[in-house]
Amino acid sequence: MGVEATWPRIEDLIEGSTIEIPEALQKDLSQRYAERGGKYATEEIDEESGLHINSCMQRDNIQEMYEEIVDAVFNVLVYLKRFPERKLAASHLLSLLLKTVEISNQEASHANVSGEDVGDSVPPAAEGSGEQSGSRGNGTG
Repeated sequence: MGVEATWPRIEDLIEGSTIEIPEALQKDLSQRYAERGGKYATEEIDEESGLHINSCMQRDNIQEMYEEIVDAVFNVLVYLKRFPERKLAASHLLSLLLKTVEISNQEASHANVSGEDVGDSVPPAAEGSGEQSGSRGNGTG
């Protein structure tokens, strides 16, 4: 489609965060969104900004988060295999990721109960299947 910028702008997403995102991470997010965001542009235009709407606004963000967590858990397990002496650090990372899964499952359940439009699926952990779809349409790749 050849679109360079999409809505929402990454600055608006960062600004809307309820906690302070470290400057280095903001920079990485901005760079990734600038490099990859355009390929997720839809034909739909945001009336206020005039920008193409990023498909991330139409996806099941809970499912997208779950798929990223699955990847992160895999990477921590590989890290632990490569560096067994880092067991304590890996355990802390896994603990945080598992808590994230728990919270995202609660959020998926809440969204489904309240009728919010979160897409077609619930994280597999919430369903008990453990499978993932493998899609990567989260707006940044």
